[in-house]
Amino acid sequence: MALIFLAFFLFLQPAQASYNSYPKLANYYLKTPISNSEINKLAKWDVVILGMQVQDTNLNIFSELKNLNPNIKIIAYLSSMEFPIQNYKILESSNGPWHKMYAQINSSWWLKDKQNNIHSIWPGNYSFNVTNSEFNSWLPKFVKQELINTGNWDGVFFDNVLDKINNTNLTDNQWQEGMKKLLENTRKELGNNKIILINSSSYTKNFINGRIYESWPDKWQGSWVGQMNDYKNLNNSINYLPHIIILNPNTNNTGDKNNFKKVRFGLASSLLENGYFAFDFGTEDHSQLWWYDEYNINLGQPINSAQNLLTHLRQGYGGQDKFSVQYESGIWRRDFENGIALVNSTQQNQIINLDNNAVYEKIRGVQDKKINNGELVKQIFLPAQDGIILLKKLELINQENNQEEFNLINTTFINGSYLRIFDKRGNNKRSGFFAYLSKFEGGAQINISDLDQDGKFETIVANSNSVKIFNSQNNLVKTFYPYGEKYNSGINIAIGNIQDDKKLEIVTGTQQGGGPQIRIFNYQGNLIHTGWFAYNKNFRGGVNVALGDLNGNGYKEIVTGAGFGGGPHIRIFRSDGHLFDPGFFSYDLKFRGGVNVACLDLNNDGKDEIITGAGLTGGPHIRIYDKIGHLVDPGFFAFDPDSRNGAKVSAFDIDQDEEVEILAY
Repeated sequence: MALIFLAFFLFLQPAQASYNSYPKLANYYLKTPISNSEINKLAKWDVVILGMQVQDTNLNIFSELKNLNPNIKIIAYLSSMEFPIQNYKILESSNGPWHKMYAQINSSWWLKDKQNNIHSIWPGNYSFNVTNSEFNSWLPKFVKQELINTGNWDGVFFDNVLDKINNTNLTDNQWQEGMKKLLENTRKELGNNKIILINSSSYTKNFINGRIYESWPDKWQGSWVGQMNDYKNLNNSINYLPHIIILNPNTNNTGDKNNFKKVRFGLASSLLENGYFAFDFGTEDHSQLWWYDEYNINLGQPINSAQNLLTHLRQGYGGQDKFSVQYESGIWRRDFENGIALVNSTQQNQIINLDNNAVYEKIRGVQDKKINNGELVKQIFLPAQDGIILLKKLELINQENNQEEFNLINTTFINGSYLRIFDKRGNNKRSGFFAYLSKFEGGAQINISDLDQDGKFETIVANSNSVKIFNSQNNLVKTFYPYGEKYNSGINIAIGNIQDDKKLEIVTGTQQGGGPQIRIFNYQGNLIHTGWFAYNKNFRGGVNVALGDLNGNGYKEIVTGAGFGGGPHIRIFRSDGHLFDPGFFSYDLKFRGGVNVACLDLNNDGKDEIITGAGLTGGPHIRIYDKIGHLVDPGFFAFDPDSRNGAKVSAFDIDQDEEVEILAY
């Protein structure tokens, strides 16, 4: 067992949620027909390869996939040199593309074996002679006219771009030249903006966007070392964008979908270069919708090239020119904005010391819980032929430009609080962390938002009697006193767009000791609405505030929760103070600890939900409601159920995985 020490300095940078974020996922999915529920699941992948017959059997699939995932790439499957002579009639109707193809085939295009029979490399299929110039010209035209010109497909996938053909009178060189001509003609027909993918080999790289490495790592094509170097070289040499190179390990036709080690090894290996990952049954069946814990992770963008830690142990860890990487047996690492990928391609188990200072976090999953258990680590035991994704620990670091260290923006938190992180079902999703910026006093409310929508973030800080606005350089630009300079009971803040001026507004409420008065200030801290009392003006428990677009019209309503001493009463107002909804009680109406509130869209329906936490003297009970007070989820306890300190709540997509997390403190 080898022991590896790695020096690495952790720089936290804001991750930008994007369809180009890693890991990138592909699905080689040839099932037909495809149900609506299957379409909904397929939309989660970045690239899907579908049998070309779906334009006959599932014409709606294109608009539905694009509606669910506008960035998805939909690729049509057919073989470069085979026709499914036994099965094409059952794949589709008589108007489908396989039928149209068969009707146009000239019998002289079939490839003959040495016994002068029609050649076949797969049961039930006939082989084409790719060296036939008529066939080389016809197939690309068919692809363009019958598939691409429909406007449904982003490109084509040619299966079986073989580098040799057995039991025929053709030489390997003749076969390859014929295949190159087929791909060259396809590129001419489709132009530079359509995707051309292949399978089986890389010698046609001058005409393609990428390939699938099916049954990766294939021992007949160099195993891990050989195929990783081919993967790297192909990625660096193809001329057409986007590059789509897919590592496609599988279960070797066993159906063992719970071989999580094999999934991790393949996925982490795909992350060493800029490719995609697919995992399915095997060569006999491509029709799986298997989803793994690692697929939910957003690593962001890569920040360096892969390096072999065994080779670079003494030289230190740092950047490396991507063209100089030469894959060999070793411990490989690549860093991303939000985490790292590690691969052990050796035949030995390894212990990897990650850093003297940095702490990483394992994925918290529901499948291989011994591995994906959310543990914080500085050292990893990585078995032979395994891989792992580790996340950078969430935290705030005190540097000048705090919003560039950790992207906790557009949400309010209390400075110095320990935030626990839950998914919408109440499962612990990530390890908690202290949110503390030493420039500001402990206990102050902080919100980092782009108030004037100029692309730069301001920091808004509310303390006992004032609200201060700091610009992106952390210079104080405004101090204002929502309730006068003599008031000192504390201020609650919520920030968002509540009126049609394309800027953000600052909404304030009072804390215990103040009347429940709402006031509204513009992005410069100037009073634009003198406000109103959300509850009886004589009540002195204050008022908690949140902003939420509850009806999906693009503007946020003001959601209030009574402060300590009041019932758990939620009320909803428009920006002019009009009572939009008289509200509801989120807990027992006899409870007098008040209620904390937050709002965000938890189910991706375009409308924000209301998230509540019981106030002081209540249990730390989190609940979720819609705008009319219907209980969407009975909730969970964020801390010890016997605690009576209540729970403050916030909501934010803290790891940029397009799923909102609930923060409790």
